[in-house]
Amino acid sequence: MLKDKNELLQLSQQLNGLSLWQLAGLCGVTVPDSQRRAKGWAGQLIEQALGATAGSLPIADFPDIGVELKTIPLDVNGKPRESTYICVLPMRQQYQVSFEQSVVYQKLHCVLWVPIEATPAIPLAERRILKPRLWSPTDAQWSVLKADWQELTDMVALGEIANIRASLGEYLHIRPKAASARSLTASVNAVGEPILTLPRGFYLRTSFTGQIIREN
Repeated sequence: MLKDKNELLQLSQQLNGLSLWQLAGLCGVTVPDSQRRAKGWAGQLIEQALGATAGSLPIADFPDIGVELKTIPLDVNGKPRESTYICVLPMRQQYQVSFEQSVVYQKLHCVLWVPIEATPAIPLAERRILKPRLWSPTDAQWSVLKADWQELTDMVALGEIANIRASLGEYLHIRPKAASARSLTASVNAVGEPILTLPRGFYLRTSFTGQIIREN
């Protein structure tokens, strides 16, 4: 078991410069043949290598030391290629809690970012792991994240789920999170009637995660 955040950081930095093929070999894992079928595979590999224990539970990946693990794919210019998923958006009876009690807050309180090369021209097996770094939001960043969370969760609570667009939120936004259009979950509309809608999740914008990577 890891003693503290510094021990996790030191362990993670041993991965710096390894290719995914090299790390997969160390973990006894086979690299997927098709990149199209490899969604999430690199993140799962890093979790296995570092001993993350939370799995899909709504808690930090390393609950004993309060650290969330996020792999972040970077393009050739070092910019994030996609939004970073945080957690599922609860649809019912979830807004009796404050932001500080939310899963978003728990997940972002302390994050170990592990950048990975993700230029399409580089085969999956040859992509390198870049230098990991620990990060916690500044007071100013917390303020924006809280405002985004409050605006978005208020809309869900008021039955305005259909009006939520990916453009809402400065750092934090909501996007569909479903295997297919047939995957539906229960919610309510503006007059309190039960409806079925696509599951959604909280994500960090690439403009924000890019800022984190540059500053750290």
